[in-house]
Amino acid sequence: MIRKAMLVVALTGVALQVQAANCSCDGAEQVQGDTVLSALLTGKRACVIKLGGSLPGWKYEWQELHQAGGSLIEANEVTPVGTWTVSGTGANTLVTHTYGSAGSYGYKVCKSSTNATKISFCGSVNNSNTYDADLIVGSCPP
Repeated sequence: MIRKAMLVVALTGVALQVQAANCSCDGAEQVQGDTVLSALLTGKRACVIKLGGSLPGWKYEWQELHQAGGSLIEANEVTPVGTWTVSGTGANTLVTHTYGSAGSYGYKVCKSSTNATKISFCGSVNNSNTYDADLIVGSCPP
């Protein structure tokens, strides 16, 4: 019984390391500092790429404009679907998306070292998902 428990712990540790490695938020790529992350996101739309493929005509799972002042606008809507805030310093810098009674979700944000418009949202608070996104001004392309 103890050997099985140790094996589960060992396998779980490996799985967590793989998940963290996929996120790349534990290295120099993470956007650190609340003012730096705010400047990166303000006025830009996160076009989050669908996981596991996409439906014909749909490349993105969600498309949220991070407006100055903290409103989140979905796709081409004008009414906010939630709010966003940035907090923390250094490796603890997070963006939090809040959707009223649907809850709040915190993410570390990583930038691609090879493409200035590619970022990843790495789940930290109330989720463990990682989402890759195109960060653009304007609407998400089809």
